[in-house]
Amino acid sequence: IRDILKKKIFKEIPVRRIVLSGSVLKNRTDWSEFENAGVSVYNDCADNDYVLYLSQMLIVGTGMGGKTGFYGFESTVVNRFFLGGHSSYFNGDKFIRKYWIPLMNLSDVNNGAIDYRKESFIRHYLIDKFVYFSGPIISFCLMIGILLMLINFCINYFKILI
Repeated sequence: IRDILKKKIFKEIPVRRIVLSGSVLKNRTDWSEFENAGVSVYNDCADNDYVLYLSQMLIVGTGMGGKTGFYGFESTVVNRFFLGGHSSYFNGDKFIRKYWIPLMNLSDVNNGAIDYRKESFIRHYLIDKFVYFSGPIISFCLMIGILLMLINFCINYFKILI
């Protein structure tokens, strides 16, 4: 996103709002550059977006900001939590009309934080934190496993050739 906004066309067209949904960005993403430019980021999170657990655990360099929200830049990022799963925003156009069109029109609507989640210490704290902290370890173990399989394949392949 940062690189796209640096392109010449975006210097001519002012971008004031960015809407993310189901984002695979890390929840500690640095938004200071947007804060300094006066850009607001709306991060729509789905409470049941378990696909982002897989992203956090299996894909190096990604995260689950679209499930847990972003931390540390509250003046720039507005985390909005909704019920539903990864693609729930696109079930019909009701959600888009209610929450995204007013943002794109720069309407004077209530653009503050929304939180429709049901409180759950186990789900929103224990499981989210477990996935957050175990994700890099699991990714590393998977990479080592794949590397060992590749080495084993090469050893066996070259035995056949010799």
